[in-house]
Amino acid sequence: MRQDRGFTLVELLVVIAIIAILLAVMAPSAMSIHKLARSNICKSNLHTIGQASASYSAANNLYVPRDACDASQPGHYLFAACFMKYTHGIEITGSDLQNWSLIYDKLDGAAPIYRCPSISDPKYVLTYLINAIDHDHYRTTGQYVSDATRALPIQLTHLPGGPAEMCYIIEMSDNLSAVPYNNFTAYDIWHLAHMPFKGLTPQLNARCITYGDERHDGKTTLVFFDGHTEDLPILPYNLPVTLFNPLDLNYPLP
Repeated sequence: MRQDRGFTLVELLVVIAIIAILLAVMAPSAMSIHKLARSNICKSNLHTIGQASASYSAANNLYVPRDACDASQPGHYLFAACFMKYTHGIEITGSDLQNWSLIYDKLDGAAPIYRCPSISDPKYVLTYLINAIDHDHYRTTGQYVSDATRALPIQLTHLPGGPAEMCYIIEMSDNLSAVPYNNFTAYDIWHLAHMPFKGLTPQLNARCITYGDERHDGKTTLVFFDGHTEDLPILPYNLPVTLFNPLDLNYPLP
């Protein structure tokens, strides 16, 4: 009776080598697909947040929240807390709008619409920043405010640029030390130093997403004050100072 011959050691090694080559070829594609999926989730998150901001402004006489710098003062509300009514069906009202511990727990227990999946640290339940530049102060003094004061909710008709032209919400830096996960007072941009560029110069220690950040292949999604979103390259011409503060004309691009 004929007996089937088994694989020789050489043949097994050849098969293993072929499998290894195939895996090496497929791995970058799998990683690219996973990265693209994370980027699309982040875009979807910001699109949803933009719709929520438009719904909030429509229900509040065209006012939108700005910063959460001082929980002891009325009006300093975290934008995510204001918008959860529209993104999750969770309405936060009254003093709870300034209860950071409660808001953190609400965000932590809800669908992760307010976090980019490319930020791996699970403690970050919020990874987006609000434009809280005090334009009235800048209009009067030509200066950005100090750390002592920030902007209160603003009516869209009072913006120095049209609501469709000014960035309202932007991704935070992947340098997580710039924005502590448990300090909602830092989730805003209120100074030149927080922006991605100063003229043509990248500000690599800014709070917001910066030049060289490749979590979305060098691009980011912005929410504008009117609620629409745009996908833009992280480059000076796309993210100039005037996108955040139209009054600051000190850093013209050539």
